[in-house]
Amino acid sequence: MKVISPRMHGMLDYGTIALFALAPTIFNFDGPYATACYVLAAGYLLITLATDFPLGLMRLIPFPMHGA
Repeated sequence: MKVISPRMHGMLDYGTIALFALAPTIFNFDGPYATACYVLAAGYLLITLATDFPLGLMRLIPFPMHGA
């Protein structure tokens, strides 16, 4: 059952990545909390870029596996 389109999923992924990357500034995180946010943003960005869907670039990970 598709609730949202793959394109919308990609836009939400990139929005989530931006939120993780900006969270230390927005919420005044420092130390390990900021590091965790940056690591999550980088990992999520890599997975999103590598997913085979309209907003992916490398298209190495099949879209159903991305959601698993």
